[in-house]
Amino acid sequence: MNTTGSESPTAFDGKIPGFVLDSVHYPSPPLDPERIASTILEELPHGPGLQDLYVTTMAKSGTTWMLWVCYQVITRGKRVEDGFNIDDIYSWPQAGEEVQKLLMSKPMCFPRLLKAHTVVQHTPATSRTHLREGPDPLTTKFVYVCRDPVHSLVSYVAMKRALNPACPTAVGFVELFVSGQGWYGSWAEHVDGWYRESTCHPQRVLFVHFEDMKKDLSSVVLQLARFLNMPLDHEHSPEKGEEQENGEREIPEVVLQRILHHCSLEFMKTAGGGQAFQPRSLGGSASKSNKLPEFRFVGERKISRDVSTATETVHEQAQEHQANNKQKCDQDVSKCGRAALTLEQQQEVYHFCAQELANLSSPYCDIYSRRYGGEGAHRK
Repeated sequence: MNTTGSESPTAFDGKIPGFVLDSVHYPSPPLDPERIASTILEELPHGPGLQDLYVTTMAKSGTTWMLWVCYQVITRGKRVEDGFNIDDIYSWPQAGEEVQKLLMSKPMCFPRLLKAHTVVQHTPATSRTHLREGPDPLTTKFVYVCRDPVHSLVSYVAMKRALNPACPTAVGFVELFVSGQGWYGSWAEHVDGWYRESTCHPQRVLFVHFEDMKKDLSSVVLQLARFLNMPLDHEHSPEKGEEQENGEREIPEVVLQRILHHCSLEFMKTAGGGQAFQPRSLGGSASKSNKLPEFRFVGERKISRDVSTATETVHEQAQEHQANNKQKCDQDVSKCGRAALTLEQQQEVYHFCAQELANLSSPYCDIYSRRYGGEGAHRK
C-alpha cells in the first residue's frame, strides 16, 4: 500500500488532517493508515458459522442506523437499557487509538458487529483482500448501505463543520468531491467496488439503499434477517415461535414489530433522553471547540418524499433559509443543521458520479440512472 501523509496538498490544504492510501483520501481522525494495513493482514475468524458482521458505507450514508438495525435483528429486538450508547454495540478496527478508547472493548452481541467506511480493497475479509481456497466458510459477512450522493455530501458537510468550523464550506466540499478527492474516496468507485462484491458474492455481501430503509424499513429488515439466516417471516421460519430467556415463545411477527419500533427514527431520536444514538466516539480531542450540540445524528430532519429533489432541510427555518440564499452555499450549520446546495451544484455532483460510473463500466450504472438521475439531467 502507498500512503501519503496529511501534508499532501490534496488534504483540504491542511484544514482537516488526513492521509492518502492508494490514491484514496481518508480523514484522520478517525481512521489510521497503520490500522487499515494491519487489519487486512489479520487472520480470518474461524467458524463454525457467522463470526463477524461488517456494516460498510460511505460516511453519512446510514451507518449508525444500519448498525442498530443489525443489532436489533441479531438480538431479536433487545430494548435500550439505561446508559446505552450506540458505540456500545460495535467495534471499528480501522479507527485510530483515540477513537478506540471511546468504543466498547467488548461489543454487546454475537456475531460481533464491526463498522467500516473504507473502499472494498481496504476492508478485511473481502475477496479483494483475502484469497480463499475451497468453499467459503461465510464466517464474515457485510451489509453495504448506499445513499444518494448529494444527500450524503450535505450531511457530511454538516457533521464536519460541526466538528471543526474551520473546515471547508459546502462550496469547498463540492469542489473536492467533483475532483475525485472526497474523503473515503470517490463515491462512484466506493459504490462500484462494493456493488461488484455483492453481485459476485451475494451470500457474503448484502447491498442496501438508504432510501429503501426510509421508504419500507420492514422489507429491509426481513431481507437482512434472511441474509443472516435469522429469518423473521413464516415463509422462511416455519417454527411456531422463537424461544425467549424465560422459555416462552414469540411468533416472528411480534419480534418484527418490536424491531421496527426500536429502529424507527422517532424512537431513536428520543431514546436515552436523545443521547443514545449520539456516538460517544465523537467526544475526543477532534471534537473540541465544536458545535456538536447543534448537530444530530438522528435529528428532526425532513427529507422530501421525492429523493430526486436531493436537498435536506431541518424545520421550516432551514427551508426558508435555503429559499432566501439560493446562491449562498456556506450557510451557518449551527443555524439550519444542514448545508444546502444550489441546484447547479447538485447537478454537478450527480453528473460527476454518473460519468465516473460510466468510466468504470460499472454494473451499477443502470441502477444509478433509475434512482438518482443518470447524467445529471434536470430531476423532476
